[in-house]
Amino acid sequence: MSQQNQNHHANQIFSRAPIYETILSELSPRQLIRTSWACQTAHDAVQAFIHHEYDVNRHLSRYFSDPLAFRSLQARTGTLISGSNALQFLDRSLYPEADLDVYTHSGHTLEVLDWLTEKAGYRFAPPEDRPTSSFHDIAGWSPAHRFTSQTSKPSGDYGGVKLRGLAHVFHYIKDSKDGGEPLRIQVMESEVNPLGTVLFFHSTCVMNIIAFDCAYSLYPVATYEERKSLLTIDQGVVGPVEKYTERGWEFCKTDVEDAKDIGSKPSLWYPGVERSVQDRYTWRVPLDVTGVAQRSPPSVSSKAVPWDPMVSNTWKMIYVKFFGRLAMGVSCVMVKSITFRYDYFLSDETLVKAMVDSGYVVQPDRQSVASRFVKLARMDEWPWLDGELPRYCKQAKEELERQKFIGSRGVRRLDEDVPRVSPLPNYFSFPESP
Repeated sequence: MSQQNQNHHANQIFSRAPIYETILSELSPRQLIRTSWACQTAHDAVQAFIHHEYDVNRHLSRYFSDPLAFRSLQARTGTLISGSNALQFLDRSLYPEADLDVYTHSGHTLEVLDWLTEKAGYRFAPPEDRPTSSFHDIAGWSPAHRFTSQTSKPSGDYGGVKLRGLAHVFHYIKDSKDGGEPLRIQVMESEVNPLGTVLFFHSTCVMNIIAFDCAYSLYPVATYEERKSLLTIDQGVVGPVEKYTERGWEFCKTDVEDAKDIGSKPSLWYPGVERSVQDRYTWRVPLDVTGVAQRSPPSVSSKAVPWDPMVSNTWKMIYVKFFGRLAMGVSCVMVKSITFRYDYFLSDETLVKAMVDSGYVVQPDRQSVASRFVKLARMDEWPWLDGELPRYCKQAKEELERQKFIGSRGVRRLDEDVPRVSPLPNYFSFPESP
C-alpha cells in the first residue's frame, strides 16, 4: 500500500469519532501520545479524546451536583482526591463499589465536613465494623494551637490498614439518584499534609492525586504501562493487595533481589532520586479551571499562592532492610516553620538543616510563638511565606553546593524555575521508561 493510501485510510479512521474512540479507548497513555504523532488527523482525534476522557467535572458529577463548587473548596483548602478514585480517573476505568477518598490539611477538615453536609447533601455515617473518628476529635485550628500543641504520630485506620500520617477518618453517605447503592465519601484528615499521607500508602499503584487544577501520577510508567505496583508497607495489606491484583496489578517488594544488584538496571521507582510532583517522572494532566474560584491569600498580610501547597513537597524512594530482607520505601523529613501556614515534607535532612541554619525555616518555640500570636489583633494578620518555600529550597541547595565545591572554579547553578501548576507546552505528556 502506498504512503498516500495509508494516509488516506488514517484520515478516514481518525476523522470519525465512533471509530477512533473505540480504538483509542484500548490504548495506554503512552500509546495515546505515540498515536498522536501519526498525522495531523490522528493528533486532533487524540486531543479530542483526551479532552473528553479527562473531564474532571464529568468525573466528579457522580458525587457532586456542582463539581465546580467542590473544586473551589479544594483550591481554598488544599484538599486532594486520591486512592482508587484518582486511579480510576487517570486509568479511564470505573470501580462501581469504590468510595471517594478526600484528604484534608489539619485545620481545614471542619470546613470540608460542613460543606459536604450543608452544600452537597451528605450525612455522617460511621461504619459499625471498624473504628472511626468523631467531630470531637477535630481540634479547632489556630496558628498558636498548631505550634504549641503536642504533636503525635498516629496511624489512622483505613479499611483495616494502618496508614502513617493519617490522623482521623470520617465516613459520609448520600442516596444515589438512580436508587442504587449509596454514594460514599471518606474524609481523611492528614497529620502533616495530604501528599504525605499519599506517600505512605501501601503501594505505588494508588499514589495518584487529583488537585483542583491538575491530576498527577507519581509512578506512572509502573502503574499504567507495566501494571506493576511496589509494596511500601509489608504488613497488614493482604486485602488491598488482593483487591488490586484482581484489578490487574502485579505486586513486588523491590526491584532487585540482592543489595549487590542495586543500580545495575533502570528502576520504575527511581530510587535515590529527589522527587516532586513537578519533576519529569510524574505524569501530569492539567485540568480546566474555568469556573473554579482560585486560591486567595492565607491572610491579609500574605501573598496569594496560586498553586496547591503539595507542589513544594519532595521525597525519595530508598532501599531498606525489613526483617533482614531488602525492601523499598519512601523517605522524607517534615518541615514545620512559624513562617509557613502548612507543614511540608522535604527529601533531604541535610537540606532541611541548611534551611534552618540559614533562617529560611524558623522552628517554633512554644512559649515565644504563643506570645507572638496573642499580640496580633487578628489571627489572619500573620504573614505566611509558603509561596517562598521553592525559592528557599533552591537557595539552600546552592549554598550546600558552594560549601561542597568551595575552592573549585564556578558553582553549578540549580534549576531557576519555581514550581507552579500551569498547562504544559504539550497538554498531555507522559514520561518515558527509566
